[in-house]
Amino acid sequence: IIDIEISNIENENLINSDISLKTNGNNVEINLDDAWLDVGETFKTLTPEELQEEVAQQIAEPEEQEICTDSIQIYHSIQTNGLIIDKKWAEFLKKHQFLVGLSLDGPAEFHDAYRITAQNQPTFARVLDTLILLDQHQVDVNLVSVITKTSVQHPVQMYQTLKKLGNHPLQLIACLDSLDGQSENSLSADEYGYFLCQLYDCWLDDFRKGIYVS
Repeated sequence: IIDIEISNIENENLINSDISLKTNGNNVEINLDDAWLDVGETFKTLTPEELQEEVAQQIAEPEEQEICTDSIQIYHSIQTNGLIIDKKWAEFLKKHQFLVGLSLDGPAEFHDAYRITAQNQPTFARVLDTLILLDQHQVDVNLVSVITKTSVQHPVQMYQTLKKLGNHPLQLIACLDSLDGQSENSLSADEYGYFLCQLYDCWLDDFRKGIYVS
């Protein structure tokens, strides 16, 4: 599996082994020598406007129409905070079978503690609306949750809240120190370990009842 990660899609050339991806000319060149490859692309953006639909189409459609053979399977994925995903975006993501990683940090009190707009407005309700929209368009969605000093103390509440949002795989990421130093919200190994153990107990209880959460 070869992942192409794009953090800033403007004027950026990425070269990964046998893959040459050029975005500054709105052209994509992919050279694959080995047969039966799975090619995965991950578009990472702070907000969806950094990955404009017109540019994404330049990447997705030429691959699907020009280079795909029976021996090549291409996957697309995008990670987003979901704040400006609209119907047009949802239709586009479904059409090209994107897997969407949607940032949602559990219950509103945990999510809105850090994920606010430039105007200090909460975003939980808006992200929830985006999740509903993506579900309506049958887009594959993973819920991506950052576990902080606050939420790490409430593993059961986190699990139950995310589970109630539908059948979505859960990705639980520990808040860690930045490269510049320690953060007040970064977790110790013991804190995160406790969280995961409590979460596992919840998962196992559901599993024994025939309820599977990924």
